[in-house]
Amino acid sequence: MKTPPESALDDPEYAAFAWARYKRLMLGMALFSLGVVVLCLGLDPSIEGEEGDASNEYGAGDKNHLRLPGLQQKLLEKVVAVGP
Repeated sequence: MKTPPESALDDPEYAAFAWARYKRLMLGMALFSLGVVVLCLGLDPSIEGEEGDASNEYGAGDKNHLRLPGLQQKLLEKVVAVGP
């Protein structure tokens, strides 16, 4: 008769599963504690396009500045103001 393991971690398969889960949890906690924010900002075809596009705001196809649209700029400023 085989004796049961004293701990579930004595089983190699379960120990590998538990270790992998622990590493995923630690990674998640590390990422959460970094306080990193990723913003995806930019222009869509209704604002910027190539010459001749029907929705192009400018006849030449290129913007004359590199500023973000108003609400996106405000969002960026608010997020930066929160700081680390």
